[in-house]
Amino acid sequence: VCTASGDKTLRLWSIQDGTCLRSFQGHTSSVLKVCYISFGVQVISTGADGLVKVWNVSSAECVNTFDSHEDKIWALSVCDQGENFASGSGDGEVFVWKDHTDQKALEERRAEADLIKKKQKISDAVYRGSYTSAFRLALDLKYPGQLHRIITQAMKSEETEAAEAFWGEVVESLSDEDIKECFRYASDWNTNSKLYLCSQLLQHNIFSRVHPDRLSAISGLADVWNALTAYSQRHSKRIDTLRRSTYMLDYALK
Repeated sequence: VCTASGDKTLRLWSIQDGTCLRSFQGHTSSVLKVCYISFGVQVISTGADGLVKVWNVSSAECVNTFDSHEDKIWALSVCDQGENFASGSGDGEVFVWKDHTDQKALEERRAEADLIKKKQKISDAVYRGSYTSAFRLALDLKYPGQLHRIITQAMKSEETEAAEAFWGEVVESLSDEDIKECFRYASDWNTNSKLYLCSQLLQHNIFSRVHPDRLSAISGLADVWNALTAYSQRHSKRIDTLRRSTYMLDYALK
């Protein structure tokens, strides 16, 4: 049996020997009502704090809290094992609630299936050599890792003219928010010596194809540019040092 108490807790008791099996803590004031739902797997409680709480019996964990009431909740009535229930409080309002757990789970499964389809579309586009479509899909899904692989693969596979056409189509399709997202990814790649070339390539094509007035009008880019500049200067120094070291080799070979 489960009881509600003025000490702000619910307690689960053994009928056989009267011992307390579990204590449910989470209400901030007296617990006024409690009912079993989901065939005894869960309990639902209401309190003087104006909260409706759903608990797992086995773990005593609160899995949901509803705070629509503004006063003590004195009444609680449960139907269909908790699929529907009503609560009434001192604020003069009665709320009727419906369990949407199954519907939410179905929506999550559909979203997951849709995500898998989109990932497959990226793979299919890369396989067909349709790198512009693959770039667009990866950007929409916010997959920087996929985006880096697509750019790398496109530059390896495309001839110079085809690469120019790829970048022209890609940059032309970018919205202001897309440009900001691309610079964020470029900023992250720029911090890694193995990824920075792709970052520099992305930056170069955006800077060379988007008018400066448009770039300056995009809010929030200043901080990204500061990070890009710092690491770009570091990479430039490293390359310059390597280039200078080749002079000694040329001199020695002469």
